[in-house]
Amino acid sequence: MDEIVKYLAHIVELVGIVIILMGFFISLIRWLIFFVKNLEGPNFHKYTQEIRSKLGLYLMLGLEFMIASDIISTAVAPTQEKLILVGSLVLIRVAIGFFLGRELKEI
Repeated sequence: MDEIVKYLAHIVELVGIVIILMGFFISLIRWLIFFVKNLEGPNFHKYTQEIRSKLGLYLMLGLEFMIASDIISTAVAPTQEKLILVGSLVLIRVAIGFFLGRELKEI
């Protein structure tokens, strides 16, 4: 049972990584297409902010999956060291998510 849960945690973490990478490549392609077509025209700043906002949403979603993976993996074998490590990782990821969310609201 422990191996199945660890395997599921890895799958959830990989989903988070895939979401972040998808967001990165989608945003990069959209930005490059706009940059080539518009060559820093009047809407450049507005469109760049829109792309940043959507990339931020991908990052936040990916981080949520990664946090879920950490929680799942800790549920299998909750040693004190592992709890401290996962707690630290979750705090860091939550802080990143919080500040990223705040920045997205400003955009």
